Amino acid sequence: MQDVPVDEAEELLVCDLCGRRFDAEDEPAWLGVEIFRPEGDWMNVVFCRQEHAAEWLARPLPPVRPPGVLPRTMKNRLVDWSIAALFLFALGLMLLGSYTLIRLLGGWD
Repeated sequence: MQDVPVDEAEELLVCDLCGRRFDAEDEPAWLGVEIFRPEGDWMNVVFCRQEHAAEWLARPLPPVRPPGVLPRTMKNRLVDWSIAALFLFALGLMLLGSYTLIRLLGGWD
């Protein structure tokens, strides 16, 4: 899945057919196209002219990219373990509170 190609330094759009950079505010003829596929894949493409869009759309669409698996970083693992520890801590507090409530109400002596 790709986003609209933008040149970060100059905030210019880049034509997906010819690679020409252009400013969307100064270029009245630019065209943006969103394509959605039944496989759940989608893409955004930008063209500097309508003729470029027609030429690009006349070709077969690029193949569907399989969803990428994100690598597990140390930060991700640390967040996962922190959430698990907080869940266990909350569970422990809930059990302690239940025990205290039962003792307060005259249950287990």
